[in-house]
Amino acid sequence: MATTMKKDLMKKQNTLVLEIGRNSLNTMKITFKVPQILTDFWKSKSLEVRQSQYWDNLKFYYAPSITGSQEYKDLLDQFDLFDNFGNVVFMFEDGRFKMNIAFLRAVDGKGEFTSSIGFVMPEKEIIRIVRNVKGFIKRFYREFCENYKVRLIIDFE
Repeated sequence: MATTMKKDLMKKQNTLVLEIGRNSLNTMKITFKVPQILTDFWKSKSLEVRQSQYWDNLKFYYAPSITGSQEYKDLLDQFDLFDNFGNVVFMFEDGRFKMNIAFLRAVDGKGEFTSSIGFVMPEKEIIRIVRNVKGFIKRFYREFCENYKVRLIIDFE
């Protein structure tokens, strides 16, 4: 039943699927599928496609106009995340576990890889990070991707 549900989720167009599992004390397995709308967004902002040595040969959209902006960096900080496909997937910094969300910019929009980590990561921290990814995606989409219109009307009498 769980396998069928996972396959159904992977087929949905506007659903982010992220699965993180511990294979051993120092190895994490990550499976993801990014909604097409986010993949299209990163593609439209990308200057080029780059490859990373840390992410099992995944290719990424390189979009420094977004990833280098202070607004983006502040949003990542709010959720204990970072975005750097040239870096490790997980880190422990300032007393907090953090996850690299560069996978959101993967060219294929989906993938699976394993990552070695130099520390033991408790399950409660994985749950916290997954919740943070969810919160980040919602805010990121609203602030960077979603169409909007602001209107001002002033009546003088």
